[in-house]
Amino acid sequence: MKVNIVFQSPEVVELDSSLSKLLDNEVIVVSGSFLERQNSYTKYEKKWYSILDFVFSKFGENFNPESLIFNSCGKPFLQNSKLRFSNTNSKETDFVALQKNFEIGVDFEFLEEKSSYLEIAQRFFHEDEIEYLSKIENSEDLMSEFYRVWTIKEALVKCLGLTMFQNMKHINISKSEWDCADYELENIYVVVINQNKGFLSIASDSEIKKIIIYK
Repeated sequence: MKVNIVFQSPEVVELDSSLSKLLDNEVIVVSGSFLERQNSYTKYEKKWYSILDFVFSKFGENFNPESLIFNSCGKPFLQNSKLRFSNTNSKETDFVALQKNFEIGVDFEFLEEKSSYLEIAQRFFHEDEIEYLSKIENSEDLMSEFYRVWTIKEALVKCLGLTMFQNMKHINISKSEWDCADYELENIYVVVINQNKGFLSIASDSEIKKIIIYK
């Protein structure tokens, strides 16, 4: 089955909001630096305890560590909760995206000059995407498109809770589709935002009408 990837341009606002008042088709993105808190822990689970405790506290709500569980690929969930979330960091910048009732994945990457974009693409990108990138002659355009494609692919993999590097080649951004036979989905919705000299990509199995940036 080919799942269509639908690219969107929803309303993006910078407002205070509330987790308890979050509506369907809305996404809250919390930005900040959680690295200092994470570095005090050694286990993956405790990293997530720290992240969620920080996020919930920003909204004046309590996080119960005992409610946190993980699937076989390490995607976190909260028991008996409609809230879904995903985390990403690049250098010292972190983002947590939260949504109700629908799965979500987020990735952020700073634009950083490398000499090996096409070599990396050979390992993780679909052959159509590699061909597309190989035709870009301008180095700045190549850098921009490489990171745009990468963040979209990683957000999609996170959205469905799959193992990262084993699934990235199945996603074909150049044709906006994904060979995703194990999931009965019609569409996956993707938003790409230029943020802090990088790309922030958000993927959901529901249409996103509004993104609320909470700083």
